[in-house]
Amino acid sequence: NEQTVMARPLESVIIEPDTKNRLLGDLEDFLSDDARKFYRTHGVPYRRSYLLHGVPGAGKTSIIQAVAGHYGRSVCFINPTSREVTDDDFQMALQTLPDKAVLVLEDIDALFDKNRQRQSDVHSPLTFSGLLNAIDGVGSAQGQLMFMTTNFRNKLDPALIRPGRVDLHVHFSYATQYQMEEYFRQFYPDAPSSMAVAFASRVQASLDKSKTVRGSEGALELSTAALQHFFVTHRKKTAEEALECVDDIVKELEAREDEDKQHGAEDSDEEDELCDGDDGVDKSRSPALADAGVAECCWWLPWMR
Repeated sequence: NEQTVMARPLESVIIEPDTKNRLLGDLEDFLSDDARKFYRTHGVPYRRSYLLHGVPGAGKTSIIQAVAGHYGRSVCFINPTSREVTDDDFQMALQTLPDKAVLVLEDIDALFDKNRQRQSDVHSPLTFSGLLNAIDGVGSAQGQLMFMTTNFRNKLDPALIRPGRVDLHVHFSYATQYQMEEYFRQFYPDAPSSMAVAFASRVQASLDKSKTVRGSEGALELSTAALQHFFVTHRKKTAEEALECVDDIVKELEAREDEDKQHGAEDSDEEDELCDGDDGVDKSRSPALADAGVAECCWWLPWMR
């Protein structure tokens, strides 16, 4: 399945500058002519792989989409947890990726635990050795980029993320002061910069107040997905009005936390599905290749030959 959509600009993905610069700097270096020559001279497979790990809704998928668009590459999401994916199917899927594709294996921890045992709710015939063998074969197309994402790096078997299989680990955290300010500036570019600072301060004060009431065990954390959701929900409000509605962010977090506890679910997958800092686009067909401002992406199914 393929879909052409507008590519997401790198500037629209607001993550900590150190994190973004570290990732983009590594990509720039890898895709340089000098690096290509080095890999060829030394007989090293010309491919690069990344593990993006951290909390749900922090922008992991968003940055992948933006990176693909920036470098003019299509994105291929592969779901290895499908009941129909055998070792051979998975290997064929990776070997037949389009040229200059960005391969994405999302929520890689959902398949196997750190003891190489299949997760109880997974019925895929794919084996751990089959997963490793297929990943080791990635890169038959020169310059292949692969991203794996997880909310729980500690649940991954070390063999899956060892050097050679994963070249760079990048951590994503809950929303920082910088991100709160920058989101406000992005949605209200004409507002005074001081208003963005005031917004971030009020959000933090509201979170601290909630922590005092709920206790440390009930402390709330704000993801960038929830932050973006606030601005989308209040998009018709002026900057001044949005500033006065800051408490709505925490109220929604509290309501959601209480609802999750009521249903016996500490972790809700809905936030990750909503955005991971994205635009609420179905990830099975999410963006991104930038070619004159458009993007291509596919949901790469192993049995589609």
